[in-house]
Amino acid sequence: MAQGEMVLVVDDNSFNIAVIEAVLVNEYQVKVACDRGAALAAARGDNPPDLILIDASNPLLRGYDICRALQGDEKTREIPIVFITKRGEGAGEGLGLRLGAVDYMTLAISPVVMRARIRNHILMRQRTRRLQELNQLKNGMISMVAHDLRNPLSAIQGFAGLARRSSGDEARQREYIGIIEQGASQLLRMVGDLLDYSVIEHGGMELNRKAGDLARLARERCRLFAGNERASEVQLLVGGAEQAPATFDEDRMRQVVDNLIGNALKFSPANTVVSVAVEAVEGGVCLVVEDQGPGMPPEDLDRIFQPFTRSKARPLGKEKGIGLGLSIVRNIVVAHGGTIRVESEEGRGAKFSVWLPGSRTMADGESSIH
Repeated sequence: MAQGEMVLVVDDNSFNIAVIEAVLVNEYQVKVACDRGAALAAARGDNPPDLILIDASNPLLRGYDICRALQGDEKTREIPIVFITKRGEGAGEGLGLRLGAVDYMTLAISPVVMRARIRNHILMRQRTRRLQELNQLKNGMISMVAHDLRNPLSAIQGFAGLARRSSGDEARQREYIGIIEQGASQLLRMVGDLLDYSVIEHGGMELNRKAGDLARLARERCRLFAGNERASEVQLLVGGAEQAPATFDEDRMRQVVDNLIGNALKFSPANTVVSVAVEAVEGGVCLVVEDQGPGMPPEDLDRIFQPFTRSKARPLGKEKGIGLGLSIVRNIVVAHGGTIRVESEEGRGAKFSVWLPGSRTMADGESSIH
């Protein structure tokens, strides 16, 4: 275990403290509290200990009362407590464990065993905290996904009812059916993202790499986006090299290009420019998608590629995602041996750059799994 975890020793006996410090000093930071007030203050401070050792032998120290106070405080009750005594005390051991201590040891115990038991208790606490964090993250993800799925479902349900009640008015029905189709397409994209994320998390994303031209792919996707509702308000410019040969999975790289262009359009105000360019660079090819939208604060740049994460900036269009798009994009790029980075400042747009290795010799249709 890396040095840095802190053990708080609650004892007023200098001999006991010296023995414990000698056993632990090479692996842990050791802090000493000689009375109840100092112990509670240290446990409740800004840098709480990872484990607390309390002397159970000294009645004046009132170690069991300290344990009760720590267990009764929400801020400190998760810190593992171990009672230390000079001799075996069966009754005291039972009381200490009933109060919430995780272990009871004597000073005569082997130093190796003492360190091992302390290490195990600290590891158990760290794992418990990590599980709690993951559970909170899972609950937050479920809540966010359910909320985002509910919006298009509500729209589909509402406009289906309007279409049913508009029998005889074909123009209205066509309008409502068009909205229903948009909602269904949005749901399919969300479900697709969730499935892709699941595949990536389980390490089963398969790449069917072939020699291709990333510049051609980018131009094709830009032509399709030209009919996008947002593209009618934003100028979509395509530039760069005529050819940019590389070896990639075309379906997966289509996801990458579509996501980056789609995001740029979603966040771009009317009468601004979204530029897309692919260049052949040393050792590979580079795709750059740049917009003139609201940009991102520095804290967003550090987390934007994490799953279920969205920028503080809000899209200007109606469509919202579930915060998986850029995480999936990053995983696809990394699986190709490439890199992706973002440059942005608040109020000054965002620039995403994807680098892929250039073409290499590979049998047509060669597959790889990541």
